[in-house]
Amino acid sequence: MKNILITGSSGFLGKHICINLSKKNNIFTFDRKIQKKKIKNIKSYLYPKSIKDYVAFFKKYKIDIIIHNAGYFVKEHKTSDINKLIDVDIKKTLYLFEASKLAKVKNIISFGSYWQFYSLKSKFSPANLYACTKQTIFTIAQHYLNNDKISHLQLIIFDTYGKNDVRKKIINILLKVNKKKKLIINNPNIKMYPLYIEDVCRAVNHSVKFMFKQKKPFNKQFSIRSSKSIKVFELVNKISKLRGINLNDFITYGKKINNKVFNGKIIRLPFWKPKYGLNEGLSKLR
Repeated sequence: MKNILITGSSGFLGKHICINLSKKNNIFTFDRKIQKKKIKNIKSYLYPKSIKDYVAFFKKYKIDIIIHNAGYFVKEHKTSDINKLIDVDIKKTLYLFEASKLAKVKNIISFGSYWQFYSLKSKFSPANLYACTKQTIFTIAQHYLNNDKISHLQLIIFDTYGKNDVRKKIINILLKVNKKKKLIINNPNIKMYPLYIEDVCRAVNHSVKFMFKQKKPFNKQFSIRSSKSIKVFELVNKISKLRGINLNDFITYGKKINNKVFNGKIIRLPFWKPKYGLNEGLSKLR
């Protein structure tokens, strides 16, 4: 049983990861608000105010590994978003790594996004500023690997989905769209790799075990995505069958562009593969 610190526990991914890992581990969470609902083996805390406070916390609770799940997503940033992007993906990342160095925590897992790799021409090609801050985590980790032997694994995630998901993701939108809430979809040929939330949790669980099995410290990026891609218009047809209605009656399609968003150079997490196919995952949302 390990002592695991998880940031960003209030979001869709964070909640599921915390509950899943709490079955066999002690979970401590940092978030903007203390979670009121009490769950066995999960203790919620506000973010410490200083690196010194982080270090004291890590030592007090003997943290074995950190899962940095917190993130501030914005597709097209405004100037007013800059401070939030810096605070979550740069400042908090630096605090976690520096405190880990001082408290001798040697393992950190973070989450990245396929938005970091939005071109077939290069390994790193950010689609937006959010993607840049996610890649910054990986760059920061390289410094602490070289100087302090801290291992870091960044999981590159794609389109995740599951029950009780209130995020404005395409699957959630399609599950609610109707004649009163019509939808415009641009680039219906764009490829997706939807991953059911239970498979995300399995990947994180596997990653924790993977890190402690490594004999040498490392800084690596692995993708966790579905085995097969699907185009948006194909997803519309699948969810139409699930709901028993023709969603195309409520959707207007924009220009069809065969736009690939992932260059495939980030290899899949070793010794892990999705358990749930898209049909099986969508059936759980009924």
